[in-house]
Amino acid sequence: MIPTNSSTAATQVRPLAYKVEVSFNTVRLDDIEDGCLLSDCTADAMGSLSTLSTNGYLPWSINKQYRNFGGDGGHGGDSWWNATGEKYRYMDSGVSYNFAATRLCSGSTGTTCSGSDLKQNNKVILEVKPNSSIQVSAKIKDYDPGSDDDTLCNVSDSVGALSAVTLKDLNMSRTMAEEKGDSEYLDASCEVTYSLKTIGYVWPNS
Repeated sequence: MIPTNSSTAATQVRPLAYKVEVSFNTVRLDDIEDGCLLSDCTADAMGSLSTLSTNGYLPWSINKQYRNFGGDGGHGGDSWWNATGEKYRYMDSGVSYNFAATRLCSGSTGTTCSGSDLKQNNKVILEVKPNSSIQVSAKIKDYDPGSDDDTLCNVSDSVGALSAVTLKDLNMSRTMAEEKGDSEYLDASCEVTYSLKTIGYVWPNS
């Protein structure tokens, strides 16, 4: 029997997954149409931001996380910076709003909140396995007490499949955009920016 050399037989331990920070950064609406005589109205905005990693799960929604604002719109409104709880946000055309500057709540769906809504709550940590994709979306509506709420923004993006090599040093910024003319149901043009960055690892038996 030939003895084995344990040092040469040992294999390199690799992460099971990578901790990726998804940061929802800014939103801008243009050419808002809200039933007023002129375009570029002020919107009474409520919305939901979401992200997930596919990770081979079926359904993928098991890994989905949300950041929500504005509730159902029926509790009055305030400025982007001062609005609390379920108050909708006043949003003007051509202004870039920072998600970190308004109060967002975590939720298990796009219409629920778990705990308090907080500023600086615009980041989500995903555990992403190699060869998975990261999906990001944003939906914003304009509250209308007399009829159905109008859609101002409905954008999504998918990054991947991401290899272990890519995930190791992942650091990128992305833009999701949709023009008002792209859909007859869209009452504004919309641009949402976000970023992805690997901040840690998930090791075997950790």
